Amino acid sequence: MENFDEIKQYWSMFAANVNSDNETNCRILEMIKNNRLKSCTDAMIKKLVVTMAFLLVVMFFVAIDRSFHLIPHIEFHPITFIIAELMPLIGFVISACEVVMLSKLDYAEDSMTMKRRIEKLKRFQRVMTYVGIVLFAMFVITFFYLQELFGNMNAIMTFAIGIVIVSIITYLEILYDKKKIKEIEEGIG
Repeated sequence: MENFDEIKQYWSMFAANVNSDNETNCRILEMIKNNRLKSCTDAMIKKLVVTMAFLLVVMFFVAIDRSFHLIPHIEFHPITFIIAELMPLIGFVISACEVVMLSKLDYAEDSMTMKRRIEKLKRFQRVMTYVGIVLFAMFVITFFYLQELFGNMNAIMTFAIGIVIVSIITYLEILYDKKKIKEIEEGIG
C-alpha cells in the first residue's frame, strides 16, 4: 500500500507540473499571438504616419508654389488653390482617424469586441476610399476647368503623370491595409 501512496503522490506532482506547463505554454502562445497582431497594427500606424507627413509636405509645397510657381505652366486660381490645400488636409484627417481607430485595438479584449472594431475600421476605410475617389475626381475636373488647362498639353501631361502616381500609391496602400487587416482577423479568430 505504501507503494500506491508514492505512486499517487508522484502522479499528483506530475499532474500539477503538466497543468502548470500547459498554462505557461498557453500564456506564451497568447503573448506571441498578441505580439504578432500588435506588430501588424504598428506597421499600419507607421504607414499612416508616413502618409500624414507626406500630405503635410504636399500642403506646404502647394502653398509655396502659389507664391513662387515651382510647377511650370500653372498659376493657381484662388479656388483651385483652396481645393489643392483642402484635398491633402482631408486625407490627413482621414489618416489621423485611422490611426486613432488602430490605436484603440486592444488584443487583450475578447474576440467579439475585436472583430467589431476591425469591421468598423474596414467599413471606415471602404467609405473613405469611395469618398476620396469622388473628391479627387471633382478636384481634377474643377482644377482643369478653373485653370483653363484643357488646351495646355504640358499642364495636362504634368497632371496626368501626377494622377497616375497618386492612383498607384493609393491602390498599393489599399492592398497593404487589406493584407494587414486579414492577418489581424486570422490572428483573432
